[in-house]
Amino acid sequence: MDNDGWIAAMNLRQHVFDDFQEGNIDSYLVAGGQLNEVKWRTKTPDQLFENVENQVLRRIGV
Repeated sequence: MDNDGWIAAMNLRQHVFDDFQEGNIDSYLVAGGQLNEVKWRTKTPDQLFENVENQVLRRIGV
């Protein structure tokens, strides 16, 4: 099993995040904060990945 992955949810509407919390699955992903402000349409896939990866790694303390 690979334990080196993560899931980032970007630009979630509040009701979706609330549903994740209610279903107790929010602990399996990184969401909210600056991830809700990502301007993904103006980035290339590589730029988007780097931006999100940097945010995720800062949050999980790697």
